[in-house]
Amino acid sequence: MTAVLSLTRSPWARACYVLLICFLASFATAQQEEAGPETTKQPETIEQPEAIEQPEAEEQPATKSDVEAPPAKEAWGERVAILIEQKFAFEKDSEDADELFRQLDRVLHARIHRINERIVSATSPQQPVNLDGDLPAEIVSIEDLHQNIRELYAARLMLLVHLSDELRLEVTATDVIGVEQLALETEYVWEQVHFRTLNLPAALDGLARRIQIAPIPVIWHFIKILLVIAVFRWWRKWFPETLRRMQSYLADIRPRSPAVMRRIRMIWYVEQVRRPLEWMLVIGVLLSMIELEGLNLLVKIIASTVRWVLLGWLAVSMLNAFSARGAAGLSGADESVRLRSLQLIAAWVVLLGLGLDLAKDLAGVATLHAWVWRLFQILALPVLLILLAWWRKPIFTRLERESESSEPVQRMLQHRKGVRSFGSAANGAFWLLANNLRRSLMRSFLRVGDGHGISFTGSSANSNNESVATAQAGISDDVRSALLTGSSGFDKYARTERRRLIRRANNGQSGVIAVVGERGIGKGTVLKDVVENLFDTAILLECETGQFAELERGLCDALSIKSTAPKKIAAAMQKQGKRIVAIQNMQRLSRPVAGGQAELKLLTDLLQGIGGDVLWILSIDSFTWQFLRRARADQSNIDEIIELPPWTEDQLSALIRHRNEGADLNPDFSRVQVPSEHAVTTYDTAEERNAAGVSRMLWTISGGNPAVALLIWSNCLYYESENDDRVLVRLPAQPSVRELDSAAHNVMLVLRCIAQAELITESDIVDNLRLPQGAVGTAMHFCLAQGWIEECDGRYQICMQWFRTITRVLIRQNLLAR
Repeated sequence: MTAVLSLTRSPWARACYVLLICFLASFATAQQEEAGPETTKQPETIEQPEAIEQPEAEEQPATKSDVEAPPAKEAWGERVAILIEQKFAFEKDSEDADELFRQLDRVLHARIHRINERIVSATSPQQPVNLDGDLPAEIVSIEDLHQNIRELYAARLMLLVHLSDELRLEVTATDVIGVEQLALETEYVWEQVHFRTLNLPAALDGLARRIQIAPIPVIWHFIKILLVIAVFRWWRKWFPETLRRMQSYLADIRPRSPAVMRRIRMIWYVEQVRRPLEWMLVIGVLLSMIELEGLNLLVKIIASTVRWVLLGWLAVSMLNAFSARGAAGLSGADESVRLRSLQLIAAWVVLLGLGLDLAKDLAGVATLHAWVWRLFQILALPVLLILLAWWRKPIFTRLERESESSEPVQRMLQHRKGVRSFGSAANGAFWLLANNLRRSLMRSFLRVGDGHGISFTGSSANSNNESVATAQAGISDDVRSALLTGSSGFDKYARTERRRLIRRANNGQSGVIAVVGERGIGKGTVLKDVVENLFDTAILLECETGQFAELERGLCDALSIKSTAPKKIAAAMQKQGKRIVAIQNMQRLSRPVAGGQAELKLLTDLLQGIGGDVLWILSIDSFTWQFLRRARADQSNIDEIIELPPWTEDQLSALIRHRNEGADLNPDFSRVQVPSEHAVTTYDTAEERNAAGVSRMLWTISGGNPAVALLIWSNCLYYESENDDRVLVRLPAQPSVRELDSAAHNVMLVLRCIAQAELITESDIVDNLRLPQGAVGTAMHFCLAQGWIEECDGRYQICMQWFRTITRVLIRQNLLAR
């Protein structure tokens, strides 16, 4: 074999040759089992020593005080089982179990010592072992004694659970008895290894005979091993290249939708964790093919070791991948520390799991298992100290960035060097974890809250801002207009929804699509962007007055025709290549009164009259859409509904930065003190942390509505003096809900009608509520005085500054549907 290995220089060739020997040997075992005991039996007659046949040996008293003369046939397993049954029946107690354990321990120790002495010089498991006649009559050979020891050890493990607490603690402890038990289990493990090694020559002889008799199955088995190796090598070349091609293809897609970004992130995660998964699979398959008597224990140990090492590798890769995709990213300052920490923790966990697993497989859950667990508990302390040494500087840096300068934090920052720095770093780590958890819970509460969760911040900010506003002047009307108006900064919002609209239009599909979203979310901007992408094939109409005649006239003007007949309009659209009609604010055609759907019915008739291959895109307010779904459920001809989601925190931050650049603003955040529930500590400078905290507050208060967020942001900006050009920032504030909660029921009903219709006249409110004119008028005057609603060309709408607060309260009181 050495000569053959010397001729094969390639490592793969050597590995294949070794695997060939191992897997060919596995067929020896199968041949041995098929041929029966005759193929593995040693010489048919084994002379028994005369000492075994002497009957007077059992009559003589034992010369050893610690081991009694064995009976003709032992039944330790039955004795233990009977004792356990009697213990459950309260016929015996733990003291009886302790006594039986001591007897069993003496017998087991003596027989393990006996077989270890004989097995060192033995050449076959059939060699005699009971030369002195002090073993039971059924134990003749080494193999018999091995099976007897396994039965005794199994009985010991079963009895160990039922010992008294005192004896069980002594057996698994580190004192004298524990050391003796550890030595016993170690000798038992070595006996198992030596016995399996003793069976290896017979297995190899059987392998040679099997190759001579039936070589084809052996060759086929070896071919399967080569196929597994070849497939693995092909996969290692093909799969990474395929992932790179997929990632390159997805990266070229414009615009990138959230679905595309999810696929890119998924490919990145797969690339990070694929290597341990690949090796885990191929090694598991190869080890499952090894079946050779004498190597089973070795294969089991190798399989456990490989499994734990690869699981640790996989865990480190996954945790590092998730951490790298966080706020810091791959280029974060703590990347190397994070990776080293994960590797150290993984090494400790892998060695612990591997040690416990091997101890359980080799010696059961007993003394060796307890010693391994105790050893790694001790090793946890230096591991913790190493982690603290690595993370001391990042922990103290993040403590400095905290906006809350509390006394505990200051005490932690006082001890940055020396031995006391480890305790300060540990306390700081727990404080940061607890503080981040508290902030996460607070942010979750504020996001799903109905207004109560934000009223405290809004009230305190209001009082602060009112006092500031008396001393400082706000920004000019021109700057405010530049912040609030325009469609710039919307390019990152609703990409998936816009792509769906453009794809359906380019595919030539007809029908009616409803784009649903709340007021200020960006419905009109989405429609304008879609129309611009469709060039000359689309028409954009605006429903301002709520009259169908306005829409009809606008459509005819866009087609340069005078006739309003549906057939004339359809012919003109076909002639000019107009296939898409987008209508903004279609909800204004609906009035929440009896007969208030007449204008909407005229639009429906026009859509049906034109027919053809025209695609109609209608933008509708979300609260009006809830009303229309119930009022016209049987008359709706809408084919598809696209609901615009709230803006994310990143999208809203990008919009505010874009509007600031457009208004030539460079806000100063130096005087802002962000509340702890909104604080962001992942940035280096205080200016960046304050800006991120204010952005998070705007997103939370506005509920992801850009119109509300921009209005609140414009109120946060002010000049310290008239001659100072520096724009300062104060905390954003949301109006308090206290007055709304205590408002009369008629007032809340009036607000519900206005929110549901977006724009509505006073007479329509009276018709909708069926309340006296005086009651409705009084409620509306109260709302106007509070600044909750405003008049717009004879109709009323909710003030944008109060929009989020009022709708949250109405939803909480079940007056509006979400």
